[in-house]
Amino acid sequence: MATQIPDINVIQDTPRDGPAQPHTLPTTLPRSPQYSTAPEVDLSNRDAEGLQVDLNGPYPEPTTESRPKAQWWPFSGSPQKQVVNEDGGLFPVEKSPRRERRICGMKRKTFVLVLIVVILVICAAVGGGVGGYEASKKKSEPEYVTSGTTGMAKRPCAPQTATAPGAPAATPSGIPNPYLATGATFNITCQRGVQADAKVKGKPIANMKRFVKYTFTDCIDECAKLTECAGVTYGANLTNMLEDGDPGGNCLLKNGTWDASADRADWFASAVKE
Repeated sequence: MATQIPDINVIQDTPRDGPAQPHTLPTTLPRSPQYSTAPEVDLSNRDAEGLQVDLNGPYPEPTTESRPKAQWWPFSGSPQKQVVNEDGGLFPVEKSPRRERRICGMKRKTFVLVLIVVILVICAAVGGGVGGYEASKKKSEPEYVTSGTTGMAKRPCAPQTATAPGAPAATPSGIPNPYLATGATFNITCQRGVQADAKVKGKPIANMKRFVKYTFTDCIDECAKLTECAGVTYGANLTNMLEDGDPGGNCLLKNGTWDASADRADWFASAVKE
């Protein structure tokens, strides 16, 4: 069933007082003085004809000019700011700054500076630790004399905190035990010497030779050169060993082996040939 289209020429207006009065549009529209020369359009039958175009009407001349199109920049994290051009077009007035890359939440320059500072601090700490260790090592090992007949030569042993019951509270300092010399091997005992009643083939153990040596290994090497030498005793305290002429040296080569069990000072040691 077709729907009846209302007559749009009649507009119903409902006033506050009285029934609605129909208003009829004029069949022609008043013309503006600007377009007074335009042909008159008949509106009486516009419902049937629909929208009409007057091909001979006074229209603006076509132009080759075109309004600028809206230009868009690549998205960079924030929307472009735009304004309306006079002709209605859009164009950007500013370009969003490129977002700077960050490392660990910091700008790259800041991160590099912080990294350099951290490296310098670590290097200083390591250098200070190594320097402090070397200083303490030198302090714990006092300087020893390398000439003359007084003072302290290089100690043969270094103190240790834990030893077996009855063993000397020291171990050879920088010397393997047993010590392998040229042509002979020696067992080292720290802070021990020859017993007063020690004998070899019924005769007391005596000093074969006397030397002034400034290291324990130099003393042992002297014994290794002699087949008849069975061992050495070494005292680093030159003043104590040489001052009164007895025994007249701090490196004493012995004519026999012995059980190194006699207590001696912490700067004294024995080496018995195997």
